[in-house]
Amino acid sequence: MLAQIALIPLWIGLGQGAPQAPPRSAPASPVAGTASISGVVLTTEAAPAPVRRARVTARSEAHPNGFSATTDDQGRFGIRDVPAGRYAVQATKPAWLSADYGAMRPGRPGTEVVVADGQRLQDVSIRMSRAGVITGRVIDRSGQPVPTVTVGASRYVFSEVTGERTLQRFSGSDTLTDDEGVYRMFGLVPGEYIIAASPQPFELDSLPASPALRL
Repeated sequence: MLAQIALIPLWIGLGQGAPQAPPRSAPASPVAGTASISGVVLTTEAAPAPVRRARVTARSEAHPNGFSATTDDQGRFGIRDVPAGRYAVQATKPAWLSADYGAMRPGRPGTEVVVADGQRLQDVSIRMSRAGVITGRVIDRSGQPVPTVTVGASRYVFSEVTGERTLQRFSGSDTLTDDEGVYRMFGLVPGEYIIAASPQPFELDSLPASPALRL
């Protein structure tokens, strides 16, 4: 997904005879589990296609580093030697939006899975979407490129508490223009965005009125 727009900038020896510390014991090896989690990663298109080379990780409070596997050409994965417990399963891939099992859409929390010792949990299906990209050029009033200014994307969201529609800066979207005034923002979820440029950090209340871009 690609949209283009041109913006006007808003602006850190032990001593002899010293006692030696007792040797440290080696850390205990993690206990290998006997459960497994397997499934498939597909695209969110109307005709789903397999997502190959995606990294699928199952994490829990007891195992924050998780247990991982990579999808094959058919999008299938199998995570082995998983200890019993409750896990959040997530798929990641460069240029794609991370996706959690059970999430209705990108950025939403997923559903945890529970496995017992020796259990083979199958058919865990995860749907992934390609990340959106917005690129464009910042020019001044005379049409000349403006380098090294900050460009960011914001969008309107509804508060889960008040239900009000508020303008929210999209996390990680800020980028700088190059010598030609060109900017490129990655990892955007589908939606409508307002793009603004400034040489100084700016507040949402100061964003200029401009048409929204849809991804």
